[in-house]
Amino acid sequence: MMKLSSSMFVLFYILFHTHPVFGQISQQPMAVDREEYFRRIEQRAISLSKKMAEISGNEPVQIITPAGEPKTVFPSPSTLSAQQFYDALPGPESKVSNSSLRPVPSRIEMNSTVPETSEEEYFVEMRPTSEELKGAFFIRPFLGLQAPSDLLVKIGVTQEKVESLKGYGLGLKGGRRIENLLLSFQLGYFYNEIYKNNLLGVPGFDLEGENELFSFLASLGYSVPVSDSFTFEVSGGLGLANRSSAFWIYFIPTLENFSSMVFSYELSMRLDYSYSELLSVFLGYRFIGASDNDAFDSMTSHFFELGIGANF
Repeated sequence: MMKLSSSMFVLFYILFHTHPVFGQISQQPMAVDREEYFRRIEQRAISLSKKMAEISGNEPVQIITPAGEPKTVFPSPSTLSAQQFYDALPGPESKVSNSSLRPVPSRIEMNSTVPETSEEEYFVEMRPTSEELKGAFFIRPFLGLQAPSDLLVKIGVTQEKVESLKGYGLGLKGGRRIENLLLSFQLGYFYNEIYKNNLLGVPGFDLEGENELFSFLASLGYSVPVSDSFTFEVSGGLGLANRSSAFWIYFIPTLENFSSMVFSYELSMRLDYSYSELLSVFLGYRFIGASDNDAFDSMTSHFFELGIGANF
């Protein structure tokens, strides 16, 4: 009799709480969709299983949710309006997007704009300096061909223009590199001969002579590395020189010799090629000038040099 009364109670409880007709009697009408309807039935079945388990002493039935099934999270009704709560329910046609559930930004957030910044890194390839490529110090012995300009020579009370023949030059140059800057000192010796045929218009009355220049210069220059091996240089120098000039005339046994300290200068350009870590060869051009020497007017000369240098 006890078991029959318990069964009747369970049957009556299920019919009363699950059947739509009886359910409408105990609760207020509310529009729900299909998924919400079955979810509520499932919750009631779980609740009923727990109560039956307490009566019978058995384990309650557990509802296993399949893996991967999306879980629907319902927002609290206190934070949303009735329409928003309804629109947020899952269904084939959702009436609201996720953006409707986001908080409304304040006026300050709406008016303030954050500029987009892009961080770009620029890499500039720095060419090594002459000091890095060739070393801080250098020594250059040189040898070259000299092509001086014609000279004016004072003979008695007249001046005669004499021809300057090709000559040569040699010397030693050493200095310091500071990045691409060049500081150097130079010792040089330059020699050429002079000649004048038919002096004063007299046949056979010829003039011969020579011109020597021993100079000491300090120069300042700049070098431009063209590649790891080639370097182009330009420089200018100022200094003093001992200029010695002499001439003699045929049929006159007198030799005229003049020597004095003169002002000297030069402008040069040079192409240097390093064929090892210590040694290099170079080809250059110089424009050399010196002030007058008594009876001899000032001189200029074009000098083409070739040499070998040591870098360290």
